[in-house]
Amino acid sequence: MTEKKIYPVPKFKSLEEERKYWDERSPLAEGYEGKVQPGRQKLSSYFALRLTGEEIMRLRNAAAKKDLTISAYARKVLMSAVEKEEGPSKAVTMDDVASLLEQRIPGPVKERLASLVKEMAIGDPVRPTFLVIDASQMKAWEEIGRLLAPLLLSALGATVISPESKEYEHIKDLVRT
Repeated sequence: MTEKKIYPVPKFKSLEEERKYWDERSPLAEGYEGKVQPGRQKLSSYFALRLTGEEIMRLRNAAAKKDLTISAYARKVLMSAVEKEEGPSKAVTMDDVASLLEQRIPGPVKERLASLVKEMAIGDPVRPTFLVIDASQMKAWEEIGRLLAPLLLSALGATVISPESKEYEHIKDLVRT
């Protein structure tokens, strides 16, 4: 077994000097591309982060509100930020949306939607040239919209919590605080 090299950390005269030292040597430094080395590096590794006392207190309080440990909460927030930076994994086309909705819309909702489109269609009801919506149909479209919006959002990967959901009250309380 090879012996692990020990690199001593120098004593710093100021926070600025320490910041400069770590900015130049950190795996987070500009241009650093880290890799997991199978067999040599554990898939779950530790990562040190310097925070002020106030920042730690805020992080701890936020974690407690979500009933998580500070470590689990920090990991969740960091990974959420990374995923947001990476952006969506692929562009979603209208065909994708139509296919997802087709798979998830319950039969009675499909029937109601088809009936509404037939009422409003000018031209072929399957591929109408125009849909003319009058005031009498707006309530029906609002109902369809309330049914379709959660289906569409969940199909696109969003977590939808409605008043019918078990977690609704808990989530509502978390959002208020």
